Amino acid sequence: MAGGPEDHFTDSRELYVLVEGDEWAHMEALDPDAGYWARRFAQLVNWRARGEKAVIEPSSLQRRNSQLKEIARLRAEGALTESEFEAVKARLLSDEASA
Repeated sequence: MAGGPEDHFTDSRELYVLVEGDEWAHMEALDPDAGYWARRFAQLVNWRARGEKAVIEPSSLQRRNSQLKEIARLRAEGALTESEFEAVKARLLSDEASA
């Protein structure tokens, strides 16, 4: 029997990629056979997102550490009293914790 049900196959697979930002999202339908490339794309997006975060976080940490070193130097030189030093240090550390 040519043309019977066993000769006809309907591919009902669907593949979507979703990329989200803080205030936006985009979804794209892809060819279901592009699964490898969709996974690779998702890996690259995730890797880049983690990389960007890694670049941002150390700079704020470095800035705070630099500020702490500076106020320690000012205290050592007598430009800040111990209580002034402790107050500024507490503010720097609380600003970092709330960021």
